[in-house]
Amino acid sequence: MDRSRARVVASLGVIALLSCCARVPNDGYTGNNTPVNQPTPTATQPGPQMTPRGSPALSLLLVDLGTLPEGLYLATASSVAVSVLTMDGARVGFLVVGFFGSPSLSPDRSTLAYIDDGSNLCLYDLESGDARSMEPFDRSYSTISWSPDGSRLAVATTVEGGLLPGLRIVNRTDLSHVDIDPIGAGLVAQAWSPDGRWIAFVSYPDYHLYMMDTGCIAEPSTCRSATHAIVVDNPELVFDRISWAPDSEHIVAECAGSLPSSGFEPGLCIVDMTTGAWTLLIADGTPPDDPAWSPLGDVIVYERTGAYRDILAVGVDGTGEVRIARDVGRIAFWILID
Repeated sequence: MDRSRARVVASLGVIALLSCCARVPNDGYTGNNTPVNQPTPTATQPGPQMTPRGSPALSLLLVDLGTLPEGLYLATASSVAVSVLTMDGARVGFLVVGFFGSPSLSPDRSTLAYIDDGSNLCLYDLESGDARSMEPFDRSYSTISWSPDGSRLAVATTVEGGLLPGLRIVNRTDLSHVDIDPIGAGLVAQAWSPDGRWIAFVSYPDYHLYMMDTGCIAEPSTCRSATHAIVVDNPELVFDRISWAPDSEHIVAECAGSLPSSGFEPGLCIVDMTTGAWTLLIADGTPPDDPAWSPLGDVIVYERTGAYRDILAVGVDGTGEVRIARDVGRIAFWILID
């Protein structure tokens, strides 16, 4: 497995090391999280070439998270880099350079989990530049969510030749894993709650909202009985990508009517995961993407795509919407330095 090749390219006067292969963004889903065809992983498809963080060509461009001032930052992912932005949209620099699909930062900020362009799950040590990937290459991976203690990852997977995504829980230390089938159907858009007790997810292909008690992971056969649907009072309401509030009691989700006749514009909903009560945060006819609830609890960011891909921030009461960035990639994760 050759991870050593790299080439130097110049773009807009900025020198960056990229991998030896041309890369295209592919997080495993179309805009509505419907699985799309992906390359079949094989043992001869290594992950992307890692860019050494100590490279002289990048020493002035890469961000050392340990030296950032206290505050809240947002990471975005494009086909060529993971960028770090301030909340006013200024780019601090790059966390890594290269294609890192669906990147997710560990709670201790030392490891970046991502999907390579062979649809393999990889863990990248930000200090050493070392990377590990899941083997054997028997599945395609898509979205990633860390447990709050950083010991495990919940990853949406698709068996080679399969149609419905499932859930795999991966141990960070040795990459051992268990496969979970909590509802006997496909699932997407999983998210581990900040208190560690729950994994919320959206069923596929009907896009209903569920929550699984993570205590069942030690006995995976019990996970169906540990899973329950979040019942909302609108049977035509469907959900997609989700993000937990810091209180582990609410989520923000992409939401829409399941039928054109429902008259429900695509938007963002806040759902009480205990009662199923929901409120519409925004809905203006333009479908929002990738909502992310701030770890401070006061702001939700999301994307809106038209002529440009804008990243917007709005208060949790739906007021004070502002655009913070444009065409800087997709929302990846929060970075809180405290």
